[in-house]
Order: sequence, then structure tokens, then C-alpha cells
Amino acid sequence: MIELFNIKKSFGIQEVLKGITLSIPKGKTTVVLGRSGCGKSVLLKVILRLLPLDEGQIIIGGVDTSNFSDSEMMPIRRKIGMLFQSSALFDSMTVWQNVAYPLLENTKLSFDEIDKRVMALLDFVELPEAAEKLPGALSGGMKKRVALARALIAQPEYIFYDEPTTGLDPITASKINLLIKRTQNEYGTTSVVVTHDMVSALTVGDFFAFIHDGKIAFTGNRNEVLKSSAKEMQDFIADAEPREILQEFLNIK
Repeated sequence: MIELFNIKKSFGIQEVLKGITLSIPKGKTTVVLGRSGCGKSVLLKVILRLLPLDEGQIIIGGVDTSNFSDSEMMPIRRKIGMLFQSSALFDSMTVWQNVAYPLLENTKLSFDEIDKRVMALLDFVELPEAAEKLPGALSGGMKKRVALARALIAQPEYIFYDEPTTGLDPITASKINLLIKRTQNEYGTTSVVVTHDMVSALTVGDFFAFIHDGKIAFTGNRNEVLKSSAKEMQDFIADAEPREILQEFLNIK
């Protein structure tokens, strides 16, 4: 489990996170919803300490990391796979090299063992034929799948997804959503997905948290999202997708 208590983060005079308190359950997929610019991605980076924490407490797997230095955070980060919004692949490396990179840098595994793991994951994301290609030869959806394989290569306990379907066409986005669900089911990871895409959220999510004005304005399960009486949540849903479409999508009467 990841537990957040009163997380605050500002950039100069701009307050982004104004006191986020949230429990992220083990072995489930938690979706953090919110409009663009509300601080969803900032929250992930603060948990990873890619951005410094201004105030609050972060507990990851029972370990209080709130005051950890960068070196102290390294073992924690190795437990977390990250799929960045831009995929963040190394342009000069092949797909195989990108996926293998965490193992090449941080382990003493043999080449054969690394190759076995890389090819198994490329098969999992249905891209074994792309192993020797450079990222520039891949589509946006293919890059996302390679980035997911890289996030999984070190067998993490947690996976963070930063806007995994942004910039993708609906068919490709659907494939990424199904792959996120398959990853959670087969690997049993604790997953956190930040998105403003309601169809994606409702496809992959078990538990939902909605950020509004720097704080958590709603938490609940899939059905409770659509039934929420919170005005901010209703407005967000109305702007994201017509409620009728989402109800039909979920088969909720």
C-alpha cells in the first residue's frame, strides 16, 4: 500500500497540491482523475521524489520516505515502474536496449537471462518483431507498449502510468487500456493511473480519486464515480464524456 498524508507542493507562489490525503490499496489499480493542470502528474513525481516534497508524509510499503535523500530513495524507486506520458524512450537505443536498460544498469544478470526477460516482455506487449528497431520507427501506441515492457522488466511491486492514452487514437487507446488491465491481472502489481480520459479510467480502474483545487474531492469505486453527487465530479464527467455513453459502457442502469 502507498499512503499519502497532507501532501503539499508549490512552484513559487503557485500552489498545486494543497493537502492530498489518499490511500492506494495493494494489488489494485487506482485511477487519479482531474482536469489538465490539476497536479496529477506532479503527485506521481512527488511520490517518486523526482520533485521535492514541500510538506506531508509518504509511506510506501510501510516505509516512511518523507525525509529520504535521493540516495535513500533509490531502493524505493527500483520497486516502482514508471510509464511516462511521452514514453521517454532513448532515441539512439534499439527497443531491446531500451527495455533491457534497467537490468543492464542495476543488476549483474547474464546476457542470456536479460535477453530471455526482454523477449518475454516484448512478447507480452505483442512487439517481439520490434526488438532491433529504433523508437523513431515506431508509432505512438507501439512506443507506449515498449515503455510498459521497460517499466515491467525489473519486476516492480508498483507501476505508475502518466496519461497512458494521451495522443492515441481510440482503437490504440483501447489496446493500451486492455494491456494495463492484463498487466495488473497477470503481475498483481499495485498500479496508479493518472488520466483525464474517463473511458480509459473506467476500463482499467478499481478505485478512483478525483483532484480538484489541489485536494481530493472524491474517492470511490467504479459505480460510485457515475453516481457521485459532488458537483465538481459531475462537471468533470459531463465535460469528459456524455453520461449516457459512460452508463452504456458500464452497463449501469
